[in-house]
Amino acid sequence: MEQRSMTALMCAYIRAYHAKNHSVCVFRDPLAERLLSAEEYEGISGHLAHGIRFFEPDFAGSREAALRRIVDGELAPSPLARAAYAEAVLENESRLGARQVLLPGAGYDTFAFRQPEWARGLEIFELDHPATADDRCRRLARAGFDPAKRTVCAMLGLVYYLDKPAFARMLGSLGAILAD
Repeated sequence: MEQRSMTALMCAYIRAYHAKNHSVCVFRDPLAERLLSAEEYEGISGHLAHGIRFFEPDFAGSREAALRRIVDGELAPSPLARAAYAEAVLENESRLGARQVLLPGAGYDTFAFRQPEWARGLEIFELDHPATADDRCRRLARAGFDPAKRTVCAMLGLVYYLDKPAFARMLGSLGAILAD
């Protein structure tokens, strides 16, 4: 049986931790915490806090301080910044006429469930490995992708896992179905 993506699960954890522990957020995802059970959230928190010495061998603080240092200093900046940037681009593209969003490697992304007001008219298509897609809570059935409609495509956290030939194949496949 294929495993769900631990990277996608970690990104959900990072978004949940950030929303839960910061009053001012780089990227606010109020649904991310609901993707994780309390046991998963606590287990990941404990695992990360325990690993503080990998990042800071001389660390001598509390479990919470260790967790905050690891998440905020090491893990969260890239996924939070790219999510905030991607949604800003999606909002701009929707105002310019995009009517569809294609999210390869969607993982545990919650955009389709959160849908900000500006995105209410967008059709959202998510692609991922079956094990990860099946595992995500409250999946919505979607059909009817129309290649003639202006579409914006966001690949968050996916590209650096692909080698050059796989990336080229993916771009070729996307190019074959997306409108000019």
